[in-house]
Amino acid sequence: FKLSSLNTANATDMSHMFEKCKSFTNLNLTSFNTSKVTDMGSMFAGCEKLEYLNLNSFDTRNVITMCAMFSSSKNLTRIDIDKEKFITDKLVNMSWMFTGCESLKQIDFSNFNTSNATDMQHMFEKCKSFTKLDLTSFDTSKVTNMESMFAGCEKLEYLNLSSFDTGNVITMGAMFGNSKNLVRIDIDKEKFITDKLVNMSWMFTGCENLKQIDFSNFNTSDVTDMSHMFEQCKSFTNLDLTSFDTSKVTNMGSMFAGCENLEYLDLSSFNTKNTTMM
Repeated sequence: FKLSSLNTANATDMSHMFEKCKSFTNLNLTSFNTSKVTDMGSMFAGCEKLEYLNLNSFDTRNVITMCAMFSSSKNLTRIDIDKEKFITDKLVNMSWMFTGCESLKQIDFSNFNTSNATDMQHMFEKCKSFTKLDLTSFDTSKVTNMESMFAGCEKLEYLNLSSFDTGNVITMGAMFGNSKNLVRIDIDKEKFITDKLVNMSWMFTGCENLKQIDFSNFNTSDVTDMSHMFEQCKSFTNLDLTSFDTSKVTNMGSMFAGCENLEYLDLSSFNTKNTTMM
């Protein structure tokens, strides 16, 4: 079937269009007119044998959701876009967008406008081949969910999140979980605001090479779950949590489990009156 014979000029919904087309090795979409499309959710999800996608013809100016757009396309190594056409001004949902893209090594996000995005959960989860992610252009001021956003990025050594405004984020559960080679995370303490944060469970689980984080500006007064937060953080020798307000935390299960090099913990500021699980 020749996709070039399709006239997509009036198409508004392309969600799940090629989902689980597991035998595709090539897709020629150069004839596609996507100028009216609002939903591209899971469009290429599960295209397991697809190695390359040419989306240079894609006009995404009206797209609202790209949820799971490329998820589980585990052999996808390259995605080409035209930055003048791949417009994300209206994009709200970017959750699960690249989840499980195990072979994808880089993406140019420099022209992405994420000012209306509210959901980035699981966005780069299990992107096992990323060695670098330049997200300095990201506007995250409306994002409420960053759960598992970078979980399982096994080759990622450094993350510059100094542009991240997290003032509306409610959950960071497993945000960096099992990114075992992550050595450094840079944040801007004036922007990385945690005033609305409720869930910090599994946040740094399995970050085996992470050595330090500055928590001095973290507001944890509304956090209820800190379970597994630092589990298997094997390189920590010091953790300054004196700024932590744990008065609403109910679950601290496995919070420091497997911190093999940690010699001292000052938990004198910890209020555990509501904690039911240790």
